[in-house]
Amino acid sequence: MRTEQKIYPDVVGLRSQVAQWQAEGKQVVFTNGCFDLVHLGHIDYLEKARQKGDYLIVGLNDDASVQRLKGLQRPILPQYARARLLAALAFVDAVILFSEDTPLRLIEALQPDILTKGDDYWWKYRWCRFCSAKRGTGRNLSPHFGLFYFRYCRKIRNL
Repeated sequence: MRTEQKIYPDVVGLRSQVAQWQAEGKQVVFTNGCFDLVHLGHIDYLEKARQKGDYLIVGLNDDASVQRLKGLQRPILPQYARARLLAALAFVDAVILFSEDTPLRLIEALQPDILTKGDDYWWKYRWCRFCSAKRGTGRNLSPHFGLFYFRYCRKIRNL
């Protein structure tokens, strides 16, 4: 499958795919983030997220929401590049962009069975409560990427 085929242009198409997977008795895992400058910590996190179920969906903040969340100098990589990089990972089954600051609407629409998020986000609890109440469970995965990311950004700035 070409990586572009894993990138869903709208929630309707992906919701249909999620429903098909769930009808087959498969567990659908959802996570999200900006994934600007994908690094080893992201890879570890996403690989662990996929191990929680049968399919992994990554909700990806679009460029406008990354800028609102991270500042005017971000994102470093545009949304299409970030989406293609994530879609190229064997353990990522679907990528969908979203424009809100949080993926709550996307989670409500997709109805995943399992929600994963690193322990470094305080607002994760609202999403986990939603997921647990509706279909499945929320899972926190310890983040391992903070030091990697900031060290690399510092190196790039000093080039």
